[in-house]
Amino acid sequence: MISRRSNQRPPRAGLTLLEIVIVLALLVILGAVAAPIFAGTIRRQRLRSAAESVRAEWMRAHIQAMKTGRIHVYRFQSGDRHFEIIPWVAADDALESSTTADTATITSRGR
Repeated sequence: MISRRSNQRPPRAGLTLLEIVIVLALLVILGAVAAPIFAGTIRRQRLRSAAESVRAEWMRAHIQAMKTGRIHVYRFQSGDRHFEIIPWVAADDALESSTTADTATITSRGR
């Protein structure tokens, strides 16, 4: 057998710069499409969680109002996302005797 020398190089196992740039561009495009969807999902989950928190606090206040026989007031401060549920104090409440259960206040901080 006669051995021939060829001028062909063996195939390389690497990637070209163009292939890497194309893959990175596709990843950026996919990220740009997925980011708003992901952010919307997180926003909806936070809203659901906050609504569940308010609902649970309202239920506690309802039970407290039934136990004490007093009206409770829900106050929300939007600036610092703070709400509280306190017994309603009328002008004639000073004439009535108060118990320690009447002064209970439920407060919570938003996320």
